[in-house]
Amino acid sequence: MHRAVSSVVERLVYTEVAVGSNPSPPIPEFPTVPLSERVPVVEGTENLRGKTQGKAWALIIGTLMVILPLFLALLASPRPVALTYHDVTPRKTVWFDCTPSEFRSQIDAMAKAGARFVSLAQVEAAYRGRPLPTGAVAITFADNYRGFLNYAYPLLKARRIPCAMFVHTGFVGSKAGRPKMTWAELQRLDREGLCTVASQTVTHRSLDALSDDEIDRELRDSKAALEAHLGHPVRYLAYPNGAYDAQCEASARGTGYALAFAEVQRPFGKDPYAVERYVHTKWRQALRDARR
Repeated sequence: MHRAVSSVVERLVYTEVAVGSNPSPPIPEFPTVPLSERVPVVEGTENLRGKTQGKAWALIIGTLMVILPLFLALLASPRPVALTYHDVTPRKTVWFDCTPSEFRSQIDAMAKAGARFVSLAQVEAAYRGRPLPTGAVAITFADNYRGFLNYAYPLLKARRIPCAMFVHTGFVGSKAGRPKMTWAELQRLDREGLCTVASQTVTHRSLDALSDDEIDRELRDSKAALEAHLGHPVRYLAYPNGAYDAQCEASARGTGYALAFAEVQRPFGKDPYAVERYVHTKWRQALRDARR
């Protein structure tokens, strides 16, 4: 009985306190600390983290503002290209032939698209740090065919477009098959200054199939023959058939060439002893790649 009454009393008291019928218990008083004895308030951790993150974002944004224009300029920087032609002839018999009308129309189209025709000396300077103009295109020829002299050179000369002719010296003046230019004709081209006469070895064999000694002889003897007939150093080489390997590059460098050209279908890269060139049938692709 006593237990039941006590339970009822406890429930009544709990209910009154819960609903607020009784006053709340007094709030305990704490002693006031004098101002002189108070510990300085340290800024909250969250505030410090926020300020640190803000400084980090400001640094990132500032860095991006410096780097982004440089990156965009790099994307928009010129991508110079080179083309290689072979014979220019009224009647095409192989895929690498080009008719005079085709050659003219290609030069016209490239000029209209904003091409800036450059010499091999300018290409060499670019590899030494002097930028080429936007839209730079180097026009080169292989194999020393007389079709160049008869059909391509008059157009290039009239428009003052620089070009280059790569010569395999063992066949200069040959009338077998397709006639080749003579030493006298090459000397005249060289004196006029518009066409750079350069090396394409002696025999036009693919260098990557030769021994190290044979590679050296092909590059050395061709260079010596050209220099003897032209009367000045010859600085440029084209690998026959575009074939080369690390030994060919090393030989080209050791023999004293400043540039060596391959036939890889893309704009100029960074290696002066594997300078890329498009075959002339890819001239449209070359212009598209140059503008990317």
